Amino acid sequence: MKVFPLLVSWILMLGAGSILYGQTTPFVQKTFEGTSLITSQTVEQPPSNGFEFNLQHRFGRVDLNDEPLHKFFGLDLVSNIRFGFIFPVFEWWSLGAGRTKYGKNYDIDTKFTVFRQTKDWKTPVSLSLYLNTAIMTDDFPIIQDNSYFDDGTTPFEYKFRHRVSYNAQVIVASKVSRWFSVQLSPTFVHRNLVEPEEENETYALPLGARFKISFMSSIIVEYSPVMQEPGEIKVNPLAGPAICPFALGFEVRPVGHVFQIILSNSDRILGQNLYTMEPVSPWDGYFFLGFNLHRNLYYKKRK
Repeated sequence: MKVFPLLVSWILMLGAGSILYGQTTPFVQKTFEGTSLITSQTVEQPPSNGFEFNLQHRFGRVDLNDEPLHKFFGLDLVSNIRFGFIFPVFEWWSLGAGRTKYGKNYDIDTKFTVFRQTKDWKTPVSLSLYLNTAIMTDDFPIIQDNSYFDDGTTPFEYKFRHRVSYNAQVIVASKVSRWFSVQLSPTFVHRNLVEPEEENETYALPLGARFKISFMSSIIVEYSPVMQEPGEIKVNPLAGPAICPFALGFEVRPVGHVFQIILSNSDRILGQNLYTMEPVSPWDGYFFLGFNLHRNLYYKKRK
């Protein structure tokens, strides 16, 4: 599996994080406000003297052509939700766990800070590595009696490994100015179980940005071209109805937490689902409303 050689190379880079955190060069603070931008991860870590609780919620699909007010813009419909916790191991390494309604997925994740942007711009970007492993606990779809493996003779049957999927991200971010931050997050998704006509591996290039409009509020945006193979665009990002995942949000940062109101063309939250399932088309009047909440909880006084 392609994800494991990647993991080995990541582990070998762990020492870089601990060494870099011992230097005296001032680091850039708050490239982004939360550990995730909208759906993709950021280079930020949870507080070293506490932990983070996060809640991601996507309401039902809004159809502007079918009485959107009567359904209260999707709030009356079936929604998707994920809640999770992120705990710091060191300043540069965190572990997390969560549960998502769609697929009844339980997931664990980890994020490593390889190096951070410095205020003198000798290091102009921050780099973090992220891995998420999810286990689907919902019922498998019913298979027909004539379902076989590729050899055409071995009957197909579900195994535990078919419940497992992976999402790995390399996150490169820069705080260009006090009011503007940008990041690129090359993403690799591997699903152990896919439809016969689909590939197990999917690649994406999420691009995100934050535009601060006041001391405590920002406009955030994500756009994620999806590829089946590196360099091969899976869908046309400029023409509907096959378009890429896109999200726009308004972010507020009161003391201790981050709250985001989101408008997107997908209700999927885990990368394993977001980058492998076709989003709806806003050009046809479809979209989703949602919100994210990141809450920092401290168990000792901040220095």
